[in-house]
Parts: sequence; structure tokens; C-alpha cells
Amino acid sequence: MLGIGKPKSRSAVPGVGVLNKPQRDYRLILEVVGAGASCLSLVLLAFQGAVLVGLANKPPPVLVERYSGEPLRVGPIPHNERSAETIRRFTATTLTMLMNWSGQLPPEDLAQINKPRPDAGYSINGSSSRVTTAAWQASASLSADFRGKFLEKLAQLTPAGVFGGNTQTVFTVSHTSDPQKLGEGRWRVDVVANLDIYQKGEIVKPLSFNKSVFLRAVDPPVVPGSTPLEVQVYSIRQAGLEIYAIRDLERGNL
Repeated sequence: MLGIGKPKSRSAVPGVGVLNKPQRDYRLILEVVGAGASCLSLVLLAFQGAVLVGLANKPPPVLVERYSGEPLRVGPIPHNERSAETIRRFTATTLTMLMNWSGQLPPEDLAQINKPRPDAGYSINGSSSRVTTAAWQASASLSADFRGKFLEKLAQLTPAGVFGGNTQTVFTVSHTSDPQKLGEGRWRVDVVANLDIYQKGEIVKPLSFNKSVFLRAVDPPVVPGSTPLEVQVYSIRQAGLEIYAIRDLERGNL
């Protein structure tokens, strides 16, 4: 009979009558990970800020030591400022190099110290007037607009016997005043010194050297160079100063 009998079993067709598995929401996972990373970054920034505040409140560290081991505290200064001691030392050292004259070239190694070479000097503007090699090298401490005029006067003052090995001068600084600030990056230093001229070991002409030296701050060289002259100029300019005028002590400021 029709309609009587066991019901027919449903055919197992793939994907029919079976519930789909729920898919994972990867966007939610990424949002959670991103929020966690942001929170971690905020924590690290807060930690770094706390460390910087702590360093700012600490005393400055010891960065320099003397040869004796004595520590010195150092700190940043503006690029056109120099300490009083640096200015005074540069002034005295430069004048000594300019005014100490001998008939010997500056030694470049130990062999030349034991066996000095004679100094023929440097001619100024092609004339017969000369300055010693040491003075010419030291003129790197002078400004470009002052160097030529000063070397001309220095050549007139240098005895001819210096280049024959018969005459020698000794420049002695007795006093350098505290630098007087003239403006931003400019100072005046008063110097009291003696220039003694010797012949055969005896003083023949003592001269007084009482001058006002005018200095200004300059950028020191970065690369020291390789030749002896380049090294010498680098060491002279390393203080970041130059002399732009020298006047008699009784005269006023520039």
C-alpha cells in the first residue's frame, strides 16, 4: 500500500542539515593586543621621565681629573664664553711664544731637541725683515686682520743677531689681570712683562712690555691635521680664542 512502510532514511549529503562552527573574531584580538602595547608604551615613557627627573636633580658628575687624581666638576657653558683661567693662560702663553726669540727652530722630535737646527726665520712681505719660525707659528693665535700688521712691527723689533745665533731674548710675564668683559665673546687682559735681550749670555737691552691685550672667542678647529705645522696651529687655536689687538697699557678699551 502506498504510504505504508518504514520511512526512508535521509541521505547524508555533506553540508546539509549540519550547523556551521562559529568563526573567530580576529579584529577583537588585534584590538586587545594593540591596547596592551599602548599601555606598555605609556608605562615605559613614565619610567623614562622619572629617570630623567632623577638625573636632573642629581649633582653634576665628575668628568675631569688632574694628573694628581684630583677631581674637577665640569658643566656646559655657552659657545662664546671662556673661563677666566683659560683666557689668562692663553694670553700669557701666546705672548711668550711670540716674544721668545732664538736662533734655533722649534724641535719636532727628540733628535732635534738634542741637536737643534738653525733658524733662518720668515721674511715679512718679501722684505729683509724677518721673524723667528716660532713667532710665525704662534701668529696663528692672532686674528686675520691683525696678524699682518703685528708681524711687521715684530720683524722691526727682532734683532738680526737672532738668526746668526748671537742674540737671544727671554720674555717673562710678571702679571696678567683678570679678564675684563667688553661684550659678548670679547675680553681685555692687561699684561705686565719684561723682554730681556741677551748677547753671549749677558743682558744688553732690557725692555718693559706693558700692554692691554684684546681677545675674542672663535670656534676651535675640529681636525688636528697631520703635518707638524698643522699640529702646532691646531694646538694654538684649540683654546677657542684669538687676539685681535694689542695696545699700550694706559690706553682705553677698543
